[in-house]
Amino acid sequence: MRSFDDRIRRPRGAAVAVVVVALVIAACSGDDDADPATTPASSESTISTTADLPSTTDDTTTTTAAPTTTTTTISIAPPPTVEPTTTSEPGDEFARRLAVIDAVEMAWQAKVDVLRDPTSDEKLQRLGDVYRGVLLDGFGNLVEQYRDENLRTVVNPKQDDDLTLEPASLAISEDGNFATIQACDVTAGIVVEGGGNADGSDRVIDDRVGRVVVQFDVVLVDGTWKVERGQAVDESERIAQCD
Repeated sequence: MRSFDDRIRRPRGAAVAVVVVALVIAACSGDDDADPATTPASSESTISTTADLPSTTDDTTTTTAAPTTTTTTISIAPPPTVEPTTTSEPGDEFARRLAVIDAVEMAWQAKVDVLRDPTSDEKLQRLGDVYRGVLLDGFGNLVEQYRDENLRTVVNPKQDDDLTLEPASLAISEDGNFATIQACDVTAGIVVEGGGNADGSDRVIDDRVGRVVVQFDVVLVDGTWKVERGQAVDESERIAQCD
């Protein structure tokens, strides 16, 4: 099919020859007894006229088809109505899991810091930002004991304290307010009594390295995750690293 703006040539006619024939007119005179000699002889005349009329053909005549305008109507349907959903997005779930992990790590570090410097009120108060319940009470009591007995922990030159979380064990409740996670906690800090030796040097109270696999219970309190409880799953002494 050719496009609407192609030019099309059409022949409009052919040469036409018109032949005009004149009728033969016979004329005779008078009476039947008239002298043949005086009777004019009949004459027959044929007039043939052939005229070549001008051709009406215009072989060069061209016609241009009028442009065809096509109107296309596009129907746009309104977007479907999306019902609100309470299902959390993957990004929200990831952020929630990360927040729980961060909370446990910060709580563990806060415990290490205050036992190395139990006389610091700031570090003691920090415990209330990351712990609650039985763990907050337990560490608070331990700090008080350290203060009363002039105790503190110092870095073990052979083994540092360490916490290894197991993200695969992390579970969050459906309401999003409670979580559990397991971790391997290596306690290597050496407990000393300041000036406990006769020469005034620190006396070593406990230099054991312990390893414990513990499950932490973490709760969401006013938008902040806090470690509430820790339950030992497996415990052994003098194991310097987690499996």
